[in-house]
Amino acid sequence: QFCTLAMKYGYDIIHELCSGLSHLLQQRGIESVSQLIGRALPNPIADFMELPADKKVSCVNGDLCISCGNCTRCPYLAVSLDNDKIPKTDPSRCIGCSICVKKCVSGALYMRQRDAAEKAALRED
Repeated sequence: QFCTLAMKYGYDIIHELCSGLSHLLQQRGIESVSQLIGRALPNPIADFMELPADKKVSCVNGDLCISCGNCTRCPYLAVSLDNDKIPKTDPSRCIGCSICVKKCVSGALYMRQRDAAEKAALRED
């Protein structure tokens, strides 16, 4: 999900990651990233099938919303504005990436657990 990381935090995160890695390598006396391979054992990476299947859905606190529309930049087209310009999330499209929450300048959007109907509505095809 490296591309999602850049979408959430902006492209400057890449420079921060590279800088942080350089400092870590220097501090530990490691000359190359290739020397890190296999260092964090056992099983530093979770298998795909071990990842949690529950995906949250975005929700809005209408009192905080300033109707800027940033949330509608959802790459999955899951967020739209209703007649009052308040975000409405389509649970069949929302995959729980939380990009809309990161883009919300007023802090009106947040992620919550899905109810049974929203879980059933999620299409992942």
